[in-house]
Amino acid sequence: MPDNDLAPNMPSREVTISASNITEGGVSLRGQWVNFALSDSIDVTPGGDMVARTSQKITLDSAGNGRIRLPVYDTSHGKGWEHDKDWAIIVTTSWGSSKAIRVPAGSGSIPLSHLPAVRPLSRSEMRYAVTGVGITVGVGSTPGQASGTATLDGGILRLGLTVPPSGPHTHPTGDITGLASALADLKLTKGAPAGANFNTYYTDAHSGHWYFSAAAAAGMSGLPAGFTDKAGSILVLGSPSRVATQIYFPYGYFSTEPLRRTITTIASNTWSPWEPIGGTPDPVTPFTRGTMPLNSNINDWWGTDRNGLWHMTISSSNTVTGLPDGMQGRNGQLLVLASSLGVSTQMYFPYAYYGGGPMIRQTTNAGTHTWSDWAALGGTPTSSTGSGPWTQHTMRQTRFMSAMNGPISTGKKAAVALRFDHGLLNFRDKVLPLVKARGIKVSQAYNPRNWHYPENAGVTATDLNSWVAAGDVEIWNHSASHQGAETEEELYTQIVTGLAEVEAELPAAAGKVWGWCPPGVSTGDYMGYQDGRTPEGWDSYAGNLILQRHAVASGYLSGTQIRPLDGTIRDGQGHYTMDSLSVATIKGYIDTAISRKAGVQLMLHPSQLDLAGKLTTAQFTEILDYIVAKRTAGDLVTLSPYQLTVADSRF
Repeated sequence: MPDNDLAPNMPSREVTISASNITEGGVSLRGQWVNFALSDSIDVTPGGDMVARTSQKITLDSAGNGRIRLPVYDTSHGKGWEHDKDWAIIVTTSWGSSKAIRVPAGSGSIPLSHLPAVRPLSRSEMRYAVTGVGITVGVGSTPGQASGTATLDGGILRLGLTVPPSGPHTHPTGDITGLASALADLKLTKGAPAGANFNTYYTDAHSGHWYFSAAAAAGMSGLPAGFTDKAGSILVLGSPSRVATQIYFPYGYFSTEPLRRTITTIASNTWSPWEPIGGTPDPVTPFTRGTMPLNSNINDWWGTDRNGLWHMTISSSNTVTGLPDGMQGRNGQLLVLASSLGVSTQMYFPYAYYGGGPMIRQTTNAGTHTWSDWAALGGTPTSSTGSGPWTQHTMRQTRFMSAMNGPISTGKKAAVALRFDHGLLNFRDKVLPLVKARGIKVSQAYNPRNWHYPENAGVTATDLNSWVAAGDVEIWNHSASHQGAETEEELYTQIVTGLAEVEAELPAAAGKVWGWCPPGVSTGDYMGYQDGRTPEGWDSYAGNLILQRHAVASGYLSGTQIRPLDGTIRDGQGHYTMDSLSVATIKGYIDTAISRKAGVQLMLHPSQLDLAGKLTTAQFTEILDYIVAKRTAGDLVTLSPYQLTVADSRF
């Protein structure tokens, strides 16, 4: 669109675009575009100039910015160009969104994000759109005469009404349909007045069926307890002597039978309590009671009011007193079987994942409500804490150590390992050729559900599997999709299902995905796991799933980036992320490991290579050459990340 000084009869305005990439592994901004297209051709001047229905594509720069001059819609001489016609500009982005906009008149730039989506009215809609209302009222000449008219005139709805004349009117009773029935209803069915006090409704004048809404009930007196804010009705059977009965009918939705009460003392107009018409039933306690309240002390749960099956979540069980040892902070259920005599039994059912069996205890003194110790249900003593994930984790470590032929000797030297997280396009084109040429086996932590990301464009599971089969790459579980998870079901999908999907699409790695690398997520903390930054996080549901399904798990425990090499597998150890580090800083970490005869793992997101402010391919090559030079000098060895976990520099 040309500037105003080139086409003064074409009012326009500059629109700016600013896009941001806020998710790791999401859409790259480089090469993204926004397309602007007219929805129809539009007239420019009365002389017949016309702008064809065309489009303009704006390619964003590396920072996600762009600008374009567009025709405005609402100017002083109408709606912009072709003021008698509705039109819009269709905006389409390369990442899949589309909307129609109109640009308001103005002299300054306006961001695209400030322009809301619109849909212009069709000509048919404009023709019948109501833009005003006109009403005509006429008075008839005889009682009962009434008529009306309605017309649509140029978008204005015009109503004409004829009503009966004002003043009192009389009608023969024969003209009134259903008079007898109406009189009968008038006596029996009545709307209760606002603020009614049913405690005073006991005479024959109050007799009838009174109904009321939930809102009206809130201001009334004398209703049954628990129904003071609910719709219902009361049948009053009064008498001149005030011998009266009332029957309350609840709205059927509340599933309660009618309640009854009577005057028990005429002199004081005292009512009996409300009770079911059929008598007061024994109280019924539901078997399933729901989630146990926070801060419950089940040592006090010996009464019948606590009978039933209660469920505990990880967070709620942390606040409960009286559970078997080791069951705090874990899912479980409690069955309470109590009697009115205080003879009570409690059964605890742990979530089977944690190991151990059901536990039982009983009151040993009904008077003092003293409990026996928790014991295994069935009489066979077992540990109430169970083995949790540790048995499987230990067995997997044993298999892993054997598979790696560990411990692996470094010849009393330091060791360096390289890890790469997804970004398979740059990994294939920029990383893999460099590390293969220098004889360095590396790891790939990728997500099996993210093949559609631009950072993986053109690379297939078959490609990745071939690199594994060739011995150039090892695979670590990095979650199914690199997304946050805030329920046990979501965590299971990300950790366990993700692992299964990796091994299914990479046959060469099946049975060899020994390790877990926590993904950085933008929302949540994996229900307390927190990327494995604290010891407590590893005792969370996510931490237990990870340990149960893997032989080794990396993390972010503080101070573990430089790790000891003694052949012992350690979980939660950290790494240095090279994306934004200087070459000098990275070389310094390598020198520190050399001085301690320790290990260091360096990680890189290949998708970040050569971006503004990030490590370049040339700098990455310089780091690789520095590692090879130190290896040639006998200062260190290069290992894969799996080999690093079982390395020993003592021999």
